[in-house]
Amino acid sequence: MDKERIKKGYEVAKQELQEEEINRVKEVIKATLRKMEDLKQQKRKLEKQIKILRLDIEDFKSGRLDRIEERQKVDKEAKEVSVVVIEKEVVKEPCYPWLVPYVISVKEPYYVPSTIYYSDSTSDYSSFSVTGTTAKNYTIGSYNIGGEIINLR
Repeated sequence: MDKERIKKGYEVAKQELQEEEINRVKEVIKATLRKMEDLKQQKRKLEKQIKILRLDIEDFKSGRLDRIEERQKVDKEAKEVSVVVIEKEVVKEPCYPWLVPYVISVKEPYYVPSTIYYSDSTSDYSSFSVTGTTAKNYTIGSYNIGGEIINLR
């Protein structure tokens, strides 16, 4: 073999090796971009869930249990994400909208103390009855959640 062929073979091998390294780096970058996109989708989903929970709190604060009930009827995800399931109780006589009783079913593991609700052994939820006025009057206040004080006003 002559020197020129050896030199040329060396240059081609070196170039192929560089191309392999470049391809490996490109694959790592693609995998990173894919993971970023997956995380962005998860973030959007979590942001939507947080929005639903914020709306639940706002509706409790304003005594609008009907909005929570309607949102849960319309949006299946709202029913899954929400800590409670709210359904209107059957009332025989007409009354003011803020006095309509609703059954609030608290999903596990987010439960309230046993002195406030009764548990039906056939249900996965713990339930109690409340009106919009009661929800409005007793939602506002300070809550200690995980060592952080949250004020609802």
